[in-house]
Amino acid sequence: MKAAQKRIRLAEWITLAITVACQLLFMSSNSSADPLYIVAFICLGLAACLVSYLPKKSDGKEALCLYIIQAVLYTAAMISGTFKLYGMLFLLLVLKISLLNNTRTVVLMASALYVTHAAAFLFGMQLLKHHAHAINSNNPVFAVVNFVEAQIITASLFTAVILFARASIAEQQSKRKASRLTKEIETMAVAVERGRIVRDVHDGVGHSLTSLNIQLELTAKLLEDDSRKVEAREALQVSRKIANSALADLRKSLKAIKEDDINLADAVSSITQRIKEQGPISFDINIDDKALSTAARHNLLLVVKECLTNIQKHSAASNVEIRLATKFGKAELVVSDNGHGFKSAEGAEGLGIKGMNERISSLGGTFKINSDPGKGTRILVSLPI
Repeated sequence: MKAAQKRIRLAEWITLAITVACQLLFMSSNSSADPLYIVAFICLGLAACLVSYLPKKSDGKEALCLYIIQAVLYTAAMISGTFKLYGMLFLLLVLKISLLNNTRTVVLMASALYVTHAAAFLFGMQLLKHHAHAINSNNPVFAVVNFVEAQIITASLFTAVILFARASIAEQQSKRKASRLTKEIETMAVAVERGRIVRDVHDGVGHSLTSLNIQLELTAKLLEDDSRKVEAREALQVSRKIANSALADLRKSLKAIKEDDINLADAVSSITQRIKEQGPISFDINIDDKALSTAARHNLLLVVKECLTNIQKHSAASNVEIRLATKFGKAELVVSDNGHGFKSAEGAEGLGIKGMNERISSLGGTFKINSDPGKGTRILVSLPI
């Protein structure tokens, strides 16, 4: 807005300078100088001083007062002197007024300026006629036509200037809003991506590290008995595999890699097979993921990983059922176990439930968990296809 005001100010200075020059030429072409011309020069000088001052707020009371004083000075100068180029000064003043935010104020002030300009123009014509300087001034028809034509042109120019200025302001505001929205979207996207990576690390690496911790505890117990060193070495081999798996998961998460051709059934089977090697537990798996998108498969896999981590770490279950079916435009995942269970209101935050819920919610789905002490746990996920 300040840049526009400065450009308008430069145009006003140039127009004022040309107006003063024209007024001087008009005076020099006449043998006698009208004292009113001195008033015109004084008004133009005062207007030039006001033009050089930029108000702190382009839409405040200070700016309104400044524009009103300028209008008064231009009107007085136009009546006192000749009215060549005074219309341009009024036009530039209308342009400045158009930069105000309040549309009602713009319309009212522009209308007042138009009426003022028309009155000054009419009075100036009568003054010139009195001094016998107007061409065909004795012809009333010519005077009326000249006046009407001038006012139509002035009204058209005022309207065009206002519409152009308001359109420019609207465009600038739209660009600023678009820029703010773009920054907000970028910020949100970064936050979502960070959250996704955190969940990936938690669900992938966290699962593997939990399994590794369980396996190392088993190895430590085996090493206490010299007769079970062979079993301890086998447990260490399993621990190494788990550590390599954790490293692979970490690399995938940090690089934000999503497998485009992920096979959910094979991936779940691979995880359950690794769990079977660590203890006596059976799995009943039935997965149909043909209709699912890559994002849905990726997130459901991580949800299953988190569920299995919780089961392995907390439930002491001997049987786990994993079922994924698609029907009626929805994919429904059920993970249930026959473990210890827990009260749904207790300890849920430490089980990664919040992260699972966030994953499913990001896909427009629902996440539910049903559990009671001694009755196992059942997790239900529903996603739109």
